[in-house]
Amino acid sequence: MDKFSIIGAWSLGFRFIARHWLLHLLILLGLGIALPLGLQFALVGGPMETVNLGRIGPDPFGGGWLVENPLLLAILFAGWILQVGSYFASWRLGFGARLGNALLYGLLAALVAIALVAVARTLGEYGSRLVVSPDAFFVAVLIFLAPLLFVMALLFVTQAVMVAGVVLLLLAFAMGYGAISGTIGFAATLVGGDGSIAVLLLVLSGILFWLAARLCCTTSIMADRGSLNIFAAIRDSWRMTLEDQAAITRYLFLVGAVLGLVVIGLAVLLGEGMRAIPRGGVGYTFDIATLIPRLGLAVPLALLTVMIPAGIYRLLTDDQISAEVFD
Repeated sequence: MDKFSIIGAWSLGFRFIARHWLLHLLILLGLGIALPLGLQFALVGGPMETVNLGRIGPDPFGGGWLVENPLLLAILFAGWILQVGSYFASWRLGFGARLGNALLYGLLAALVAIALVAVARTLGEYGSRLVVSPDAFFVAVLIFLAPLLFVMALLFVTQAVMVAGVVLLLLAFAMGYGAISGTIGFAATLVGGDGSIAVLLLVLSGILFWLAARLCCTTSIMADRGSLNIFAAIRDSWRMTLEDQAAITRYLFLVGAVLGLVVIGLAVLLGEGMRAIPRGGVGYTFDIATLIPRLGLAVPLALLTVMIPAGIYRLLTDDQISAEVFD
């Protein structure tokens, strides 16, 4: 089997999109971005949620993670299905399905994905509540984040490494600045003044890069087979990435670092309205003023969401096919 190649994975991912680029754009931008926003404007009168899947944080409309208004909840739920469905439909299209079949599969797979997100969010929420106390706050944060990070690495590889890249870059800069300026606790101030949380986030970010590398083929396996069996896909992705996990992790680290620099750069250039982007925009001001920069990030991010894992999967499967031929 050939060594994993970053250039090869990127090239195959780009070709995956380029072969039917117009259809991919129509699916990702039309189904995944424009239609959810259109529903929000038509039924609410304006944007009410980030254009990327961000409903794994606090509820922007109240104290819980679900809203009490059935209409708002229905709009949000439809947006999640359309957004995630556009990813799966694009993957299915790239693996040879017809447009109609790809769209149907995408929406069905999105239901499975959103159900998994809901389970992970519920486990994290209630698991952390069981142990939360001043003495066990660190453990509660870990319990809350663990299932969410697993789901992000599983379903949203590009977004996962982007978040990990932002966290690593910000904390690395804060630690460096703190060491130079003599304010050692500067990094801790970014996460509420608790240095242990800063260390935890650094460690979890590193784990997230590796976990994304091991699970990165899951969605592509599902789409290639036209299957909704996410557990079989997890097993096969874990097996497929075993030998090349270090190289894939390096590739995803590079992707995450570049995306992290882009997000931080936009935040600096555009100011207050961009602060919520690395955190999904949930629980922070979201209005027309913040919509344009979010769209500017969401469009290429949607393309990369499909392109990155598809390129890795195609490279690994091409290598496996070649190895089987010559064995």
